[in-house]
Amino acid sequence: MALYISNPIGISLIHVTLPGTKAKVTTSGGSYILYSINGPISLTQQQNALVSPAGFTGTLRLAKLKDASQEAILDASAATYATGLSMTYSVANDVSTQVWTWKVVGTASKLLILSWPHHRLVSISIY
Repeated sequence: MALYISNPIGISLIHVTLPGTKAKVTTSGGSYILYSINGPISLTQQQNALVSPAGFTGTLRLAKLKDASQEAILDASAATYATGLSMTYSVANDVSTQVWTWKVVGTASKLLILSWPHHRLVSISIY
């Protein structure tokens, strides 16, 4: 397995947290945390790539660490991830409602999902 960093300067720091299920990777573009959900992973750096010399089978999660205060939240939620969803909707007069039900591995209340501002609760009035 190889994880390539799209960055001309490359990786400046790798810190693997024992027992090897979490790695912090720092590039000129920022810091990232790589979580190995199914157990320890061995990583080496080869130019702009992180390589698992023995290969890897399992689930990896990658998060960009924008602020050091986010790390504890990411750590607590690392083992919970979505594997799919079902979506229903209804329309009543001028109101549309969507309900998304995530299929989750781990603790559903710890699920973190990326959202852009236009994905969040919005009230729109059309005249």
